[in-house]
Amino acid sequence: MLNSKNLNRINGKKKLPLTRQLYFLYFLIMLIPVVLLGTFLLVSTYRSRKSHSEELLKSYNSGVRQTVYDVTTYIYNVSESIVYNYDVEEFLSHRYENRVQFVSAYNKLKVLDPYMAKYNGIGSIIIYTGNETASGYGMMAYADEEISSSEWYKKANNQYSPFWTSCEYKDSYGNKVRELALVRKMPFVDSDDSAVVMIRVSSSYLNSRLVNKGYVTFLSVNEEIPFYGSEAYDGELLSDLEPDYEKVHYTDYGITYFNGYRSLYYIESLKPTQSSYSQLYITGLDTRAFSDIYTMLTVNAVVLLTAAILPLMIITRHTTLFTHEVKTLRNEMHRASMRDEKGKMFEGDASKLFTSMELSEAYDDLLVMVKNIEEMEAAQYEAEIKEKKIQNDQQKMEFKMLSSQINPHFLYNTLEMIRMKALTVGDKDVATAIKLLGQSMRYVLENTGTAETTLQKELDHIENYLQIQQLRFGDRVNYQINVMPDMDLSEYSVLPLLLQPVVENSIVHGLEKKGGDGKICIAVYKMDGAVKIDISDNGGGMDPDTMRMVIHRVTNYERERHTSGIAL
Repeated sequence: MLNSKNLNRINGKKKLPLTRQLYFLYFLIMLIPVVLLGTFLLVSTYRSRKSHSEELLKSYNSGVRQTVYDVTTYIYNVSESIVYNYDVEEFLSHRYENRVQFVSAYNKLKVLDPYMAKYNGIGSIIIYTGNETASGYGMMAYADEEISSSEWYKKANNQYSPFWTSCEYKDSYGNKVRELALVRKMPFVDSDDSAVVMIRVSSSYLNSRLVNKGYVTFLSVNEEIPFYGSEAYDGELLSDLEPDYEKVHYTDYGITYFNGYRSLYYIESLKPTQSSYSQLYITGLDTRAFSDIYTMLTVNAVVLLTAAILPLMIITRHTTLFTHEVKTLRNEMHRASMRDEKGKMFEGDASKLFTSMELSEAYDDLLVMVKNIEEMEAAQYEAEIKEKKIQNDQQKMEFKMLSSQINPHFLYNTLEMIRMKALTVGDKDVATAIKLLGQSMRYVLENTGTAETTLQKELDHIENYLQIQQLRFGDRVNYQINVMPDMDLSEYSVLPLLLQPVVENSIVHGLEKKGGDGKICIAVYKMDGAVKIDISDNGGGMDPDTMRMVIHRVTNYERERHTSGIAL
């Protein structure tokens, strides 16, 4: 027996099953490009987002650097005003006999206090002096043995150049506070006394200026531990963030781990104004950069996996279904060829057996062939049944058409009933609209199939139609009907509904773009023994080309009446 396997052997070619062919095409056309393009997309997304985050961090660090520079410059200028103030020098050089005399002299000084009130960036101003009679009040403090033995005090006494340092003290609540401070020695010209000025930068002010959600900022001076951070962090900088203190201008950026988070960092040095012995280091960390990058990569990966897996699932489902249907069609064809009376063929809707249109059509053709062979005698009987069915359906349609006709009197009575109810509740606008609609419908129905009507009735119908349009569009549609005096319009006959299409065109096309004050004028007069009716509007009008086309259609109507257009 000759079957598909024998045909394959005869052709000498080994053919793959349809399922394997579809899977092969999926891997070749879908999966490989998705993997290649997805890998490229993920790598490029990672690089671009990382580069973008680095630029944002550098920009943020530059802003911090400028803020710190402005603060330190302003405080340096304040120190200049204090150090070289003659009144302050004279005040510190004087020996006071008692406390009252000292406090009175300090209150008269009025040099130091305005700086605190004027600039929020100053945390405190303290002048440490060796004159014990000029200390212990206001901003004056005595340089006792503890102060005198401190490194910053010794450094200030050994040089006149100002320098910045990290100052640690306890606030009024007993909390340890570390702040940036400018320290410089006051030169006394006519005295052997000495004094050191310390101006601290307000940590709360720095918090308000530098804290940015998502970024961590560290500020350190020289090789000292960071005195400021936008998060609570008391300790030395991470070992891999240790700057090169030998370089005058130092910058560095890269990746580090901070509090368990993989973060971007950027370090930049800053040389304060007139401070040759000080170097500030600003370290910014972006702790959210990689979290955002990984979130975006995860979303992209999910999309790529969905794009790869979902088609595979769909192909698997449809391949299984399609091969099952092909086998079903093959079995049916085999039974038909063998005239198998035991296995009755499915004779219902093929769409219930096959989901593909091609197989369904092929099976329908198979059924037609079998029926033509086995049921030739019943063809005439089926034709008669179909003819009776068509006649029955036609009669049903005629009945429905008859039953769907509306009795005009029923319609008029219903509209009149609705109008009276509107008048009862005091809604005159609705009552008027219903009245106009009823009159218009009565005119149309009464003149359906008639050859003529009077010009007076036609104009009355047009006025009803315009009043309805006024109710719809308001001030956009106004109208005016002028009739020549001494004309009895009831003596003239016209075709029913002759004027309404022209008036309707004036509203739909002429006044289409009018926002308001639209007007339609209808003039009825006699000229040269004939009745003239002019209908005009104040709309956009027609350009010359459109006008010529309209005139051509009107004048050539009889010759071109085979066209699809409908004219007056």
